[in-house]
Amino acid sequence: MAFQLGTSSSSSLPLSPFIPSQNHDVFLSFRGKDVRHKFIAHLNRALRQSGIKTYMDGVDLERGKQISSELFKAIEESRISIIVLSKNYAESKWCLDELLKILECRKTFKQTVLPIFYEIKPSDVRDQKGSFLEAFTKLGKKIKDDIKLLEYWKEALEEVAKLSGLEYIAFRDDESEFIQNIIGWINSRIGTNKVSGMIIEMPKGEDAISLNPEAFVQMKRLRVFINRNASFSSGPNYLSNELRVLDWFEYPLQSLPPNFHGNKLIIFKMRGGFIKELSFIKFKNLTNMDFSDCNFLTKVPDVSSMPNLEKLIATNCTNLVENSSKKPQVEIFICT
Repeated sequence: MAFQLGTSSSSSLPLSPFIPSQNHDVFLSFRGKDVRHKFIAHLNRALRQSGIKTYMDGVDLERGKQISSELFKAIEESRISIIVLSKNYAESKWCLDELLKILECRKTFKQTVLPIFYEIKPSDVRDQKGSFLEAFTKLGKKIKDDIKLLEYWKEALEEVAKLSGLEYIAFRDDESEFIQNIIGWINSRIGTNKVSGMIIEMPKGEDAISLNPEAFVQMKRLRVFINRNASFSSGPNYLSNELRVLDWFEYPLQSLPPNFHGNKLIIFKMRGGFIKELSFIKFKNLTNMDFSDCNFLTKVPDVSSMPNLEKLIATNCTNLVENSSKKPQVEIFICT
């Protein structure tokens, strides 16, 4: 779904053609008169006390004032956007333009977005019911000449309401506990965002690690991943293309994530894994590959396209039916 920012605020603000620097951990989008002096003030203070860098607009939008380029820049430069959807959120054109920009950054820069449904139901946002219906009725009368913009806003609300988010109901939820849950959620994402290396070694007899397929999505800078002996119940749907070393004992999937091209890999090992097909691999910087005991593996890569390869091991691969490795200077150990 493609969105266009409001014509009143974005005609001179095209999306940056490069990935912006991340100067803020969290951008807070909210309707000031609903939550600024209570929930947002408490949330912002708790985030900052936890060492999380936030950006929140300091003043409510004056009537007729345009959203600033600095605000759009702050959204682009944030790792995470938290959208606090409250009763009167949709009556503000400023809030709705912020929403469009946030979803644009989610699509283009893979920005993480967390919607918080504050004293409202997600279905009210998705279907524009209740106060959201009233707001759009009023907006429709004000911008009769730009019905298309109204539709962009509606589509944006529908999209954000479908994202995984949190619901807060005052009589049911403890605010302090709710805010601590948000902080934990954020820390789990910006801690991983800075990880460049990871080595896993488990004590004998430990159970398999339950892995969320999204766990590696935030690890954009990961250069080394070594799993020496841990078993995972599921595999990743993303791996960083900054990886130089990928050594995953008992890799649990039959294929690599679709985003992964591995052009920077130097060492690639998947001993005892479930990997099945590797003939497509042309990782030009590889020096060492080891697929020992990969019983599902049927083909090994053609090493003629790997000028730096020194060693390929594929011993005890019971289903290996084809050897595509033809390069005299490579030390090759293949035994089925």
